[in-house]
Amino acid sequence: MRGLPLSAWAYVCGTVAAAVALLAMSSYARLDHHVLAVLVVLFIALDSAPAKLSVERARVSMSYAAGLASVVLLGSVGAAVVGASAIITGQRLRSPVKRLFNGAQFALCGYAAGTVYSALGGLTHQPAQPHWVEYALTPFLGALVTYVVVNLLLAGGVLLLSKQAPLWGLLWASGHLAVGVLGYGVIGLLIAGLWPTLGPGVLVLVLL
Repeated sequence: MRGLPLSAWAYVCGTVAAAVALLAMSSYARLDHHVLAVLVVLFIALDSAPAKLSVERARVSMSYAAGLASVVLLGSVGAAVVGASAIITGQRLRSPVKRLFNGAQFALCGYAAGTVYSALGGLTHQPAQPHWVEYALTPFLGALVTYVVVNLLLAGGVLLLSKQAPLWGLLWASGHLAVGVLGYGVIGLLIAGLWPTLGPGVLVLVLL
């Protein structure tokens, strides 16, 4: 992140400030802290081991699955907290600035996805209820697309402003990345569905 233009620094600072303000103004009274702790651990573990893609310098991880599961199990605020945990990823090569930006962008992604999930009626049925998947599928897909789009837009913005990628090259790379993150994100529905039965055991299953 060294040598960033002033516009890129302003963009990074604005993204971090927006996430901090969002987290500061949110209420955590209704959060299930037990579920939150497990999903934070899962998110960090998965984010620490990204997979290489055919796109140069691109990485994607199953942390998207944990992020989307948190949308279902914890709502928008919980998903934002889980996303913010990207700050403490185990990837050693990430600079402090990049950790802050990644935590901020995933917090905003989680909150936006959770808002869409709720707006589409996803919270009216819980994973333990009969036919839950039928009711949750459409809201989840809406949340999944929102999560991915917001993430790609935020990441693309800093790449454009820092002149690390041209617009058309960024659009091409984003298309390839979207396939991977959408695929991993769908696993979040499986995690949420298995939670009432396996509880924290889902963490072991997903890691395997």
